[in-house]
Amino acid sequence: MGNKQIESIQKTSEETKQILLEQLEQIDSIHYSRLMQKYPLGYCLFAIEHKEIIIPYKSRLESEFEIIWNKAKVLELTAKKVRIQLPDIHDNISGIKIENNRTVIARRVGSIFGVFGGPRYRILTEVVANSEKGVIVALGFK
Repeated sequence: MGNKQIESIQKTSEETKQILLEQLEQIDSIHYSRLMQKYPLGYCLFAIEHKEIIIPYKSRLESEFEIIWNKAKVLELTAKKVRIQLPDIHDNISGIKIENNRTVIARRVGSIFGVFGGPRYRILTEVVANSEKGVIVALGFK
């Protein structure tokens, strides 16, 4: 593979990342009220592109939750499903640590999968956008 092809692939990947980051910002801005209604304890949006998870510039979570992204990764991304290793989640009030959680979710807008359910809250993953560039997922708390 020549240097020009490598540069083109890298450029396309960076362009795709930028497109997904812009989509994250748009979804957060346009759907903020709906997402906060659905997830009253907050949410965090992230985009998946091939084997990378892109963390957005901010999350809408209450301070009681800490999201640790270093273990999050894409395990499989096909035309029909997304399989991911979720970030670790620490509940700063109760001390509960939700770690090493994996989820499979259908790759279509509106697909929801429950990650954790406890006495005070539930954590869900929801596909909020899907395109050939990638998938945008909400990690919602209610």
